[in-house]
Amino acid sequence: MAFRRRVAGYCGCVVLALLLSGVLHAGSGAAELEPTDPEVIHIFPLGGQPGSSVEIEIQGRNLEGARALWADTDAIQGRVVRVEPGSARMKEGRKVKEIPGQKVVAAVEIDPGAQPGPHALRLVSAKGVSNEMIFWVVPMPTLKETADEHGTAKEAQAIAVPSALSGRIAEEGQADFYRFQAHPGQELAFEVVEGVQRLWGDLRRAPGFSLELSGSGESWFDGERRVKLGTANTAVFHKNISAYKPRLIHRFAKGGWYTLEVKGEPGASYQLQIGAPTDFPPLVRSHGLDKLAADQWRERGFGRSLKPDRLARLQARSGGSARQASLAVMEKQLRDLMGLSGEQKPSGPAADRLAAIIQEQEPNDDAPRALPVAIPSIIEGSIDSPADADHFRFELEDGQDLAFEIETPERHYPYFNPRIEVFDQAGRELVDNIYKRQASQNMWFWKTAESKAVFSFPESGSYLIRVRDVTRRKGGAGFRYRLMVRPQVPHVGDVEVAEVLNILGREMLDWMIELDRVNLYPGEAKKVNVIVSREEGFAGDLAVSVDNLPEGVEVLPGADMGPELGLPQDQGRKEVFAGEDQVVTLLLAVRPDAPPTPEPRWLRFHLRPVNPGRLNRYRKMTGEDPFRPIWEGQMGPSIPVARIPMMVLHPSGGAPAVSQVIPAGN
Repeated sequence: MAFRRRVAGYCGCVVLALLLSGVLHAGSGAAELEPTDPEVIHIFPLGGQPGSSVEIEIQGRNLEGARALWADTDAIQGRVVRVEPGSARMKEGRKVKEIPGQKVVAAVEIDPGAQPGPHALRLVSAKGVSNEMIFWVVPMPTLKETADEHGTAKEAQAIAVPSALSGRIAEEGQADFYRFQAHPGQELAFEVVEGVQRLWGDLRRAPGFSLELSGSGESWFDGERRVKLGTANTAVFHKNISAYKPRLIHRFAKGGWYTLEVKGEPGASYQLQIGAPTDFPPLVRSHGLDKLAADQWRERGFGRSLKPDRLARLQARSGGSARQASLAVMEKQLRDLMGLSGEQKPSGPAADRLAAIIQEQEPNDDAPRALPVAIPSIIEGSIDSPADADHFRFELEDGQDLAFEIETPERHYPYFNPRIEVFDQAGRELVDNIYKRQASQNMWFWKTAESKAVFSFPESGSYLIRVRDVTRRKGGAGFRYRLMVRPQVPHVGDVEVAEVLNILGREMLDWMIELDRVNLYPGEAKKVNVIVSREEGFAGDLAVSVDNLPEGVEVLPGADMGPELGLPQDQGRKEVFAGEDQVVTLLLAVRPDAPPTPEPRWLRFHLRPVNPGRLNRYRKMTGEDPFRPIWEGQMGPSIPVARIPMMVLHPSGGAPAVSQVIPAGN
């Protein structure tokens, strides 16, 4: 069933949210309106080169007693040099607040063999483990923003290419200008990144940097005239209402000096990366936010990779063989066996086949020249010019449930918004990937191009696929796509581990606060919600387990209470574009005699699908026909879904002695 958040009343909801976020300390007599977990707000500088040593400043709150750095790799080692009082400016919605706290100075050593790209750092203190910092190991020289004035194009700080420069935005409306020299025909990439991991719960606190590239223009009236060549905006709050432009790439027609302008929220620190596109560190982004989640399953998103083995990977998330029928199909089989229906048994999809890769062949601009494709297939094509449309045709001998998934490997939203349309033999449109939603009382209306759509074809026949850009105004180099047409495979999709859920669900900007760390005292417990998306009719049960627990920590079943609240909007054909959410609730409980942990432990969350297996017995409900089956579930393979650091804290606020460098291992 679709997930609906339950609440027991406004006051109860507020208290629960405060408890789960750490604002109300369990066992305290009064409410403390500040979080108690260690929290990093800014880091400067944001990285360094392999083989270098960097001294970093970390600003945040609840950092007193910080004693060690915890890295995600042994190639980065660090130690805390000193902790002193300080403050940080932090964005909260539309306001910027001055947050009293601490400044931690730490020394970081980067091994010569360190892998370029973003890495995770955390602080460890008597109050537990902090949120993640993003520390960038970059293959280009690292620079710092000059202390001299450089707030105009005339005063721009000269920087080398390639380079990675760390800077800060000190005041409201501040702009930092940098100038560099480019050669004729040179292609460069530019990006502004930050140094704090942003999760769904941090959406309204994202600093929102903007980057503008300009060059000199010719004018009789103004010899210093600047011509804008491109912009990039990292202020991304939601895929449906924001411009997702994390990276700017430009090929310079002529050599000379060019200017970059960086803007952002007061107090925010950043790193400006400039280099050849092929030299850029890989960056994993979720909804436009910097995110370190390279191994996380991505059900949707135009940037996910569609490979010929995707059917096998889906099968691994189905809880068994993808040929196994779902609960609905098994009920039909039972009806057949009992003679209750004349329906034929549905045959399972050939999900164990690898998908064939088919290259688009021009001309295919209209239906008569459509390229025939088999199922399953991955079609590799491109929108070569504005208004270009590619056509493909497939045949079905019987009605079948199909899924259409599209990847744009080079240009993503909003540069390239591919539109997929499927027509029957009469030319009627059956399904597309445009999701239309409307709020109650006609308040607003959304239309978005989605990366996945599912549809049940009722009969055999010939069907036509058309792929184009939604605007008909875009096309050219970089507008490549990979379209996968495959049988539907009931499976487990995205899995999120959260500590607070919004009652209105995924359509809200901050629909959940992800769980990124757990710090508990003996005798305390924390509620954890595991949100599982059921995809393509997955009808099995779900079992969640947690291992690598610290000594004295238990995992207990939890429960929600209260009335159901529905979403106040018309969600349109949601079943075509979204799976059904189910929430599994757990409690992480610490026994009163649990010893404190000297360093964080990785809690490892696993999910096991449980598919309907054999029929054990059944009974007939009063006044109902047919019989209602009772199934013996079949356990599927264990799926790792999350790693969360946890510490059990010392009851007196003290801490056992640990080394200044904590290994990444456990």
